[in-house]
Order: sequence, then C-alpha cells, then structure tokens
Amino acid sequence: DEKRTSLERDASDLEAVIENLRANIANLSESIETLEKEVAEAQEMLKRAGETREAENKEFTTVVADQTATIKLLTGALGALKKFYAPSTSAAVLLQGKKAPAGFKSMEKNAGGGTVITMIQGIITESEVMKTQTITDEQDAQQAYEELAQETNESIKAKTDDITNKAESRATAEGDKMQAETELSTNQDELLFLSRAVADLHKACDFTLK
Repeated sequence: DEKRTSLERDASDLEAVIENLRANIANLSESIETLEKEVAEAQEMLKRAGETREAENKEFTTVVADQTATIKLLTGALGALKKFYAPSTSAAVLLQGKKAPAGFKSMEKNAGGGTVITMIQGIITESEVMKTQTITDEQDAQQAYEELAQETNESIKAKTDDITNKAESRATAEGDKMQAETELSTNQDELLFLSRAVADLHKACDFTLK
C-alpha cells in the first residue's frame, strides 16, 4: 500500500507538471505567432515607406531641376530685357527737360519694360523660394524616413531575438514534457504491475484459506 500510494502521488505530480508544460508551450507558441506577424507587418510597412520615399525623391529631383531651369532661363531673359529697356546714363541726362525727337520712344519703352522686368523678377523670386522649400522638405522627409527605418529595424531585431528565445524555451519545455510523459508511462506501468501482483496475492490467500 505504501508503494502504491507513493506511485499514485508521483503520477499526480507528473500529470500536473505535464499540464503546466502543455500550457506553457501553448502560450509560447501563441506569443511566437504574434511576434512573427508583427515582424512581417513591420517589414511590409518599411518596404512601403521606402517605396514612398523613393517616389518622393524622384519628384523632388524633377521639381528642383524644373525650378533651376526656370530660374536660369528667366535670369537670362531678365538680363537681356534690362539691356534693352534701360537707357544709358548720358541719354537720360540729355533727355531731361527736353522734348524727345520724332520717332524717339525710349521713355515709353522704359515704362512698359519696367512692368515686364518686375513681373519676371517676381517669378524668379517665387521659383527660388519654391526650390529652397522643396530642398528643405526633401531633407526633412529623408531624415524622418531614416529615423523610421532605424526605429523599425531595431524593433524587428528585438522581436526576432524574442522569437528565438521563446522558440528555445518552447523546445526545452517540449523536451521536459516528453520526459515527464515517459516517466508517467513508467509510473503507470508500475502501478498496473503492482495492482496485478496485489490481485494475484489476494487470490493466492483466498485459495489457501479455502
């Protein structure tokens, strides 16, 4: 009876150990699955962010090239217009207080030219402002992407390491569970053998008494 009680107590302990290991394995498996999904989502998000950044950079290159060409073209045109419309100093002095000769329309030309020159200068200024702002925006966007990429990669590495650690813990738990199940099976065999031996003993005693 003492042996049987000991075996039954051991069996109960082993069953509790096996149940705990089974629950631990299930929890680890669920955690690993969740982490793997999070890693996959983070990798996909980073991939989309990279594609967006690439498209933005292409647009930036195009805009800056366009603004640079516009500024260069209009600056050249502005120089030519200033030469065409601006009177020489000597001519301006001679015309002061005098009536312009017939067919001489330099002053009228200057009046209209001033408006055109001002307009072109305004366009050049707007283009320069847009170019500067575009460069600033590009630098900010690139910095934001690099920070996002760094944070995401660090998160992916941490979760990947966690997956590795949990997988190792699960493998250990599975090994422990297998060992406990083997011990429980041996324990049950011993209990069965003991039960049969006790039954045989009872039969033998009953036979002797008869």
